[in-house]
Amino acid sequence: MGNIYWFDSREAGMDAALITVGEELLCGDIANTNATWLCGSLNERGVRVQRITTIPDEVAEIARVVNEYRAVYDAVVVTGGLGPTHDDVTMEGVAAAVGQDLTHNEAAASWLAEHRDYAAEDLDPGTTQIPAQARMLPNEVGVAPGAVVEGVYVFPGVPAEMEAMFNRVAEEFSGTQQHSAELDVDEPESQLLDRFADLRQQFDVTVGSYPGETLRVKITADKQDTADEAREWLRRRVETVHSWVIRVGSVSQWQRESSGRGARSGHSTEETAHDVGCRRTSQFLTDTGTSATRPWQQDSISTLLRRFRQREAVLDWRLQAGSYRFVSPGIV
Repeated sequence: MGNIYWFDSREAGMDAALITVGEELLCGDIANTNATWLCGSLNERGVRVQRITTIPDEVAEIARVVNEYRAVYDAVVVTGGLGPTHDDVTMEGVAAAVGQDLTHNEAAASWLAEHRDYAAEDLDPGTTQIPAQARMLPNEVGVAPGAVVEGVYVFPGVPAEMEAMFNRVAEEFSGTQQHSAELDVDEPESQLLDRFADLRQQFDVTVGSYPGETLRVKITADKQDTADEAREWLRRRVETVHSWVIRVGSVSQWQRESSGRGARSGHSTEETAHDVGCRRTSQFLTDTGTSATRPWQQDSISTLLRRFRQREAVLDWRLQAGSYRFVSPGIV
């Protein structure tokens, strides 16, 4: 089962594309952590990343992809391939894409002399070359400068250098801040399609589902209240992992805590739904010989849940006491 996404037409501010350059990425020698980091940083600023493309160190290919993306997206971020070596051709490709010459940048040379003690004669001529009309971005961690030209941001490939350079210009990336709420669901992804569609009819949100040991559902909206309300709406209509799994502690601790909590909340003579859930869960664990002295193994969860479901119809309790967690050393 693959991921399921619904995108709507809400205005999300700036759209961006990422281009990571380097043969080492394409052959799998290096993980593309720059793309992951940039996506997270841009998303935090309300920028929606629409493309991530990895290309080789080839001037023509860099120029082609940059030119294609800058015609479509508000910003294009390029990382990798900066410097004076034979395969550092990113600046040349970007210059070709915007129709400018690649020239020596005196501001870059001055910055390196002042902040890195590099005299002009110590630098390879290619180090300070950027597109003729570009704005130079100093490299506070390394040497090779970056540049901004016609909506194209060119950063180094070394992660620490890229991150520092991005942070210098982060304010230039903005959009509608997105907020999210998540829910772990204990149902097959394919069985939730109608409920996801109903959710989007009820709320102005986007939904993503991510299969794994459980199904993680991420609900995104322009306002946190909207995301939270949508999550609560969905929670009441699905089997949630956190509805069935209760926090670590012993059975006796749950019994003491449940009775004490009822008294503290003004229910000393009448059990709350919360207390009923604790009591019924404790009794179940006692009846099945489940010990709560150490955490269970992950492969025991499904077995415990099946046995609990077979024993009682707990829908009403589940909806009201959804924050608790079972613990088992491993029921097989």
